[in-house]
Amino acid sequence: RGLGRITAACEAGVTRLTRVAHRAPCRLLPMADGAAAAAGAGAAHCAIGGYGGGLLGGDVVELEVAVEAGAALLLTTQASTKVYRTKRDGIAATQSLNATVDDGGLLVLAPDPVVPYESAAYEQRQRFMLSPAASLVAVDWVGAGRVSRGERWAFSHFASRNEVLRRPEAGAAPAKAVAVDAMRLSGGAGLLGLDLGRVEYDTVVSVLCSGEEAAPVAERLRMLSSALAHRRVGQRPGVLRAALAEEVSEPAAAAARALLGNVVVGVGVAQGSAAPKGGGGSGGGAGAGALDVVIARLAAEHTEDVFRLLHFAMAPLAPRLGASPYGLRIHADVAALCPIKAGAAAAAAAAAPP
Repeated sequence: RGLGRITAACEAGVTRLTRVAHRAPCRLLPMADGAAAAAGAGAAHCAIGGYGGGLLGGDVVELEVAVEAGAALLLTTQASTKVYRTKRDGIAATQSLNATVDDGGLLVLAPDPVVPYESAAYEQRQRFMLSPAASLVAVDWVGAGRVSRGERWAFSHFASRNEVLRRPEAGAAPAKAVAVDAMRLSGGAGLLGLDLGRVEYDTVVSVLCSGEEAAPVAERLRMLSSALAHRRVGQRPGVLRAALAEEVSEPAAAAARALLGNVVVGVGVAQGSAAPKGGGGSGGGAGAGALDVVIARLAAEHTEDVFRLLHFAMAPLAPRLGASPYGLRIHADVAALCPIKAGAAAAAAAAAPP
């Protein structure tokens, strides 16, 4: 059973990690690279890692995160989280995260994808308890598997549940979930393939945004949704294309043009109850005094495109964090197919009827 505990506190305008503790197979790594920039911005960075390169069936990892008033914490991962096939008992690997964010605090959870291998089973639950003036941006991301080996959606079971709750006042009723985003996939042997319109989607992402500091991220996700819808419509005339063109900003259009494959994005809002009197407002651009949560769901043909879109959407957080999330994952202006996938695409095109 792996454990991780991390507390971020604001001291004289600078966020410091006042508690970092872990037990295998969990590992917490305060980030040395960019520490000066993060400190200058008043933030702290920490990576979630592990021992042995991945999770095995039966592994249990429990994480507790506390972001105190005024603090800013960026949580990332060293790389993708590999989940190996289950043992004969079929017990899944499980991971839970319980986070609290106080007023004026910002928590950004920006991991690389979870990649379950063939016959793997994985379950995850993440709970975010927010004070009325807290901010949250959380990414939940699953990949199809070892696609370069022809292994797509071949795991036996995957389940993920994200809950955003308002912290209750003293003596008030227990906290209730303002928003729940859940996904459960079962099948294996490729039966889970998210292939829509003859497009093989290899990755699915959820992004949850709440609070004043998350509002620019939510707005950029909306911009991307419009830009990608316009991109799919293409050059076909019609009222829909004209209407979409009016909503597309040039930065979002430029981000869409740099993509390698197909991406679809949907954005919705879970409206929360009003904050207690005297509480601060929050809510991803929604009405003041309500803990609203903007939820975006992305499905992409290529993982590289998701890195690009998340980097674009989360760029407004750079001044607060001292670095732009996923910036180190972008190595070129335009994405390109890896040789293995390029060869597969060429073979498929050659086999297609004229």
